[in-house]
Amino acid sequence: MKKIILPGLLVGIAMLAVGFLFNFGFNELFPELAEMYENGAMFRPWEDPLMMLFFLHPFILGLAFAWVWNKTKTLFHAPCIGRRAFKFATVMFFLNILPGMWITFSSFQISLLLVGSWTISSCVQYFAAGLVLVKTNE
Repeated sequence: MKKIILPGLLVGIAMLAVGFLFNFGFNELFPELAEMYENGAMFRPWEDPLMMLFFLHPFILGLAFAWVWNKTKTLFHAPCIGRRAFKFATVMFFLNILPGMWITFSSFQISLLLVGSWTISSCVQYFAAGLVLVKTNE
């Protein structure tokens, strides 16, 4: 349990921070993304109390990642932590991000730019998660 809770919470913090940074950066580079997020037909406004649940997502994912890492860490051999983190992030990309973004783009009327920004941000978040897990739970 100790190998899952603390690393999972640290992963959640890392993923939340990376997500905020990338969201801010993408919104600065592509102002049309900020306009898309203001579409009340698609997204809840930030003032909606249910939006607080949005901030739990990286922590739920962090705990799940910590559990998966604890069960599979021996499969990710590499000479350096960055490479081990990258291997873990790549596996999680194919299991989670790719199918999720595929179904999101195919079933919702949202732009490729929005899905692309989510995909890139998620990839970096997953790599950050891998780094935290390699460092804290070897």
